[in-house]
Amino acid sequence: MKRIFSVASIAALSAAVLSAQSAGQAPPQPQSTKSEGTVLKNKAPVNKELLRVKLPKPQEADLSNGVHLLVLEDRRTPQVNFSMIIDGAGGYYDPAALPGLAGFTASLMREGTASKSSEQISEQLDRLAASVSVGAALTSPFATVNGNGLTNNLDTVLTLMADVLMNPSFPQAEIDRYKTRTRAGLMQNRSQPAFLAAERLNKVVFGDHPLSRVAPTPQSLDSLTREALVEFHKAHYVPDRAILAVTGDITLEQAKTKAEAAFGSWKKSGASLSAQTPPTAPSWPSHR
Repeated sequence: MKRIFSVASIAALSAAVLSAQSAGQAPPQPQSTKSEGTVLKNKAPVNKELLRVKLPKPQEADLSNGVHLLVLEDRRTPQVNFSMIIDGAGGYYDPAALPGLAGFTASLMREGTASKSSEQISEQLDRLAASVSVGAALTSPFATVNGNGLTNNLDTVLTLMADVLMNPSFPQAEIDRYKTRTRAGLMQNRSQPAFLAAERLNKVVFGDHPLSRVAPTPQSLDSLTREALVEFHKAHYVPDRAILAVTGDITLEQAKTKAEAAFGSWKKSGASLSAQTPPTAPSWPSHR
């Protein structure tokens, strides 16, 4: 007599057999994921060895005019980056009657030198695939000159940077254009309630200290003269307090030789820098 089994009965029979086979086996144990040297604190595992950071140390030297040189060699790409910090050239040292002068000076230094116009500077940097920029924040004690270039063009880029740094001509036409394009932004700031509130708050907290400044005023921009720019640059852009940091495809010896050739004619001023003073604590009204 033939027996006919349905699909459902065959599936049930197979499940019973598998269940019987696994009944005598212990359930698989989960594998531990804790690695040696870690501490579990109901959070992600923490290994103190991974938290140690070893930063490379730069090599140091001094140029003949007092510029301190820091070099961090990195041969991965044929490129060199450089940044010069000049203490005493930032907005902290703006005259009280002309807030923003340091920033105005930094912005206009690249707009022409004794030998090159603004257009010529930009065209040369474009051809070299390089950059040179100058900046000074409103409340910072220092200004910065930043740039980069390919290794085989470094001499030319450093020479151009030195020209911008030491010989800005501040053409009157460039000053007029700078005033026109900057005034609109300053006026727009003063139409924003948040800006006006920040300005008043800083004045209450810091008084007449340089930290109270939020932005240059349209009045200071309008009163800006070429003579003021020339005087500020001459007094504050000096090698006495300059640090040049270089990183990239270059050695300390190469960097010192090239920097000496570019900046060696930059003369010391010998002038001392006035000390920075902290702001006076505000006097709040007492409540009884």
